[in-house]
Amino acid sequence: VSQLDRRLPWATLGVLLLAAGAFFYLEGRDQIFWFDEWAFVLGRRGGDLSTFLEPHNEHLSALPIAVYKLLLATAGMDDYGPYRLTVIGLHLLCVLLLFVYASRRIGGWLALVPATLILFLGPAWQNIIWPFQIGWLASLAAGLGALLLLDRRDRLGDLAASGLLVVSLSSSGLGVPIAAGVLVEFLWTRRRRSWVAAAPLALYVLWYVGYAESHATGQRIARAPAFIADAAAASLSSLVGLAGEVVPDAGASLEWGRPLAVLAAGLLVWRIA
Repeated sequence: VSQLDRRLPWATLGVLLLAAGAFFYLEGRDQIFWFDEWAFVLGRRGGDLSTFLEPHNEHLSALPIAVYKLLLATAGMDDYGPYRLTVIGLHLLCVLLLFVYASRRIGGWLALVPATLILFLGPAWQNIIWPFQIGWLASLAAGLGALLLLDRRDRLGDLAASGLLVVSLSSSGLGVPIAAGVLVEFLWTRRRRSWVAAAPLALYVLWYVGYAESHATGQRIARAPAFIADAAAASLSSLVGLAGEVVPDAGASLEWGRPLAVLAAGLLVWRIA
């Protein structure tokens, strides 16, 4: 493969990222603080540990709270632009990291397919232009970064990956399945590096015991399988453009998504086998 062939997918991705970033910024130019953001702006004014560690909607949101505090201290509330640039930047970072991860396994041109689908995933507009969603995006970006670092297969990469899993867990509950997935992979392959995920998960358990509301934990666990199945179905229907206008809903997103999810699960089992 020539140098030009290796660089062209990267150049294509760069153009797509620049175009998408500009479009997203223009698309949200009339935004102001909205909904859950006020909980961070007005409800997290202190500086003690509980300000950062008390859950928001049952999520550990220490990192996004810290980011909002930093933006409030530097940009204030008169200019919403820095908040919007933060969420757009994190979205573009997730796409870039996904491209890098995929290109190492299937090549640059094929890696553009999942990267482009996620880059312009319209049904997920909240995660693209609403600054409050930085928690989810930070969890994803840190998780993808951890997976890339684990490819190094050395002690420095393991330490850095473990640190990024802490970041992922500190940003939203999405960090839990990310860290758990890394742990399962280590246990599955019998590698002696399970501490990379086990240590961050142990810290998360300590937070959960100290701060999370656990009175309905059993009910939430019982509902989790159905929620995961519907979320997978809605995600797949969104990726192929069959989600309808609202995601998730009880209509098109699940009507098309459920058979797609069954097909995807079958392909996954076949691939593992």
